[in-house]
Amino acid sequence: MVGSNERRSFNRRHPSTIAANTNVFRFPTATELEEEGERLEARISFSLAEGLLLAADLSWAFLSLIILNDFRLAIIPLVVLDAILFLGVFQREIVERALLILRGLVGVLLFAVEVNAFNAGWPLIMGQVVLLIGAVLLAFGRGGEGKNVVGAFIMVIGLGLGIVLTGFHYQGVREAIAGQFQVAVELASVGRYDEASEIVGKVVTDNQHNASVHLLAANYFAEDVVADIESAIKAAERAALLGNRDERALAYFALGFFYAQLGEWSRAIENFTFSEKESPDNPAIYMNRAMSFIQIGRTQDALNDLRNVEKISPDSDFATQARMARLSLEGMVGPTGLKGG
Repeated sequence: MVGSNERRSFNRRHPSTIAANTNVFRFPTATELEEEGERLEARISFSLAEGLLLAADLSWAFLSLIILNDFRLAIIPLVVLDAILFLGVFQREIVERALLILRGLVGVLLFAVEVNAFNAGWPLIMGQVVLLIGAVLLAFGRGGEGKNVVGAFIMVIGLGLGIVLTGFHYQGVREAIAGQFQVAVELASVGRYDEASEIVGKVVTDNQHNASVHLLAANYFAEDVVADIESAIKAAERAALLGNRDERALAYFALGFFYAQLGEWSRAIENFTFSEKESPDNPAIYMNRAMSFIQIGRTQDALNDLRNVEKISPDSDFATQARMARLSLEGMVGPTGLKGG
């Protein structure tokens, strides 16, 4: 009786919920394990494609802004699409795969528009094509077949190729544009002003949002054979409006130089000061501003700038010139500048 009660008590504590003849529990077959492994590898491939696309576009945005100084607005919708895919907003795998391929096609299309309508470098399209190929391979790949490694390699190559070739492309474009301005100067030097103006006008029109081109135009107009200071000032003002920090520093420096040529010393000093804020370690700025200060009798300010030149670049030709000018001024007004204005 005791044994019977114990059995009943055990059964009450652990009641049987599955019939004795059930076949619910079973080991998966080798085929099922293989299919599950393939599904897992496919998901890894797809997730890798999403992550690499997002990383590639974020890297491109950063590098294009910092290295190439050519941030393209087309990258913004691509980063948004990448983020949507990476976050897994759409749960159905077939939808995600379709969107991944669509993302690759949209990348090629958007950068094709940038190249044809906004003078972007053609390697941008090539980079997006390579990214598309890598995305397709990963979207339908199986890691066990090595497609993860190959697909990831292709996408990384796409990013690197786009950056490197775009850099070379823009370097070639800059050299070609500089060459056109040089041709224009040579034409102007022999009196063929109309032809020179036509070349410059076309280059500026084709690159109207490029600060470097406007700086080249400013230098062209300031050439002795052209001597159109008003046009040089307009071009430099446009460059200051469009440029990055370095380009703004050059544009303001040019404006200061042009106004100094016109004898407008206060405006020259104003623009040299703007240039100094953008590039505080450039001795040429202080040297030229010092000369402008001297012209309007601000001797102490001139001495301060000359001392800055000697401090910033003590072994340069600028420092030698600044030292001579400073000693000359101090000889007239005293080392503290108390005798002068």
